[in-house]
Amino acid sequence: MDDLDNDDAPIGRVLSRREALVLMGGLGASGLLFLAGCGGDDDSTGIDNPNGSVTCAAKPELTQGPYFVDERLNRADIRTNTPTGAVKEGLLFTLAFNVQQIRSGACTPLSGAFVDVWHCDALGVYSDAVDPGFNTRGQNWLRGYQATDANGAAGFTTIFPGWYQGPLISSSGT
Repeated sequence: MDDLDNDDAPIGRVLSRREALVLMGGLGASGLLFLAGCGGDDDSTGIDNPNGSVTCAAKPELTQGPYFVDERLNRADIRTNTPTGAVKEGLLFTLAFNVQQIRSGACTPLSGAFVDVWHCDALGVYSDAVDPGFNTRGQNWLRGYQATDANGAAGFTTIFPGWYQGPLISSSGT
């Protein structure tokens, strides 16, 4: 058997749920700081302080990720499935975004920017999607958007997402 056929074999030990949440919380916070422009030296365009640190930075566009669907749901609490009123259960999580623009050599809040959020539930399942492991067409939990306010802020009430494993493909390619 070719070594590449077994490239998904687990390596190391499996983290407990508590260890994973602590790790993801720390990585998530540092990732949000990086995306917010606190990443320091990189290839982005930013505004520098006299001490050389970047106060805000324009970051390159990222891919949309799996299962983007434009549900046109303007809401702060994205836990609800609007057709049924059911609330997705899970560890409560608040997302806060502060969007800025670089204008005339300074970072200023960007009001009216659309922040669109969608993510999987605690089990790694996305709403309004068809996947080999699930079919959630017609459901719209954990999706929504908001326009930023005068301070460039938007916030969402949601749950902590689980791990989306992606479609499972057997070694025979089926």
